[in-house]
Amino acid sequence: MIGSVGSSSIKYCSERVSHNAGLAWWLMLFHCWFSVMVNGEHAGFFHSTRGLQQGDPLSPALFVLAADYLSRGLERLFAAHPTMFYQAPGLIRVSHLAYADDLMIFTTTCRQNMELLCDFLRAYERVLGQLINGSKSSFIVGRQASSLWTQAVQDVLGYQLKHLPITYLVVPL
Repeated sequence: MIGSVGSSSIKYCSERVSHNAGLAWWLMLFHCWFSVMVNGEHAGFFHSTRGLQQGDPLSPALFVLAADYLSRGLERLFAAHPTMFYQAPGLIRVSHLAYADDLMIFTTTCRQNMELLCDFLRAYERVLGQLINGSKSSFIVGRQASSLWTQAVQDVLGYQLKHLPITYLVVPL
C-alpha cells in the first residue's frame, strides 16, 4: 500500500479501535516541523501537513493501528456476508492473512461479493487516505475458472491476474 495516513485518519482509527478519545488527542499532539538548508543556511521551518515520516518512532504503532482497523473491517464484512468466505472442503474458513504490509484476501468470485470487497477497500482508502497500490496488487482464480469469468473478476477488481504457483517471501505457494 502506498500513501500516508493523515492526522484525521489517525484520530478516527484510534477512537474506533481503543474507544479512548484521550489516546486520539494525545497522538494529535505530535506534529513534525521541517527545516530546509539552502547553500548551508537554514531557510526557515515549515509544518508537516500529513502523515508521518519513515523512521518516526510513532510510525510502527500507527501502522499497527491502521492494519488492525483494516483487519477488523474485513472481519465485519465477512461476518455480515458469509457467502464471501472461500472454503476448501475440510478446511477452516479464512477471510484474510496479513504479514508486514502484505495482505491476502480469500473470497468467492461472485460478482456481488467482489463488488462488496471493492467498496470496502475504497472506503478504507477514503477513511485512512492510504491508497492500495494497484500495480502491486493481483488476484488468483481457481483452475476451473473460465477466461470469461476471469476477465469479469479483473474488470471488477482492476488488478492483474497471476497463476499458481506464485512465490511469496521466497516460498512457492
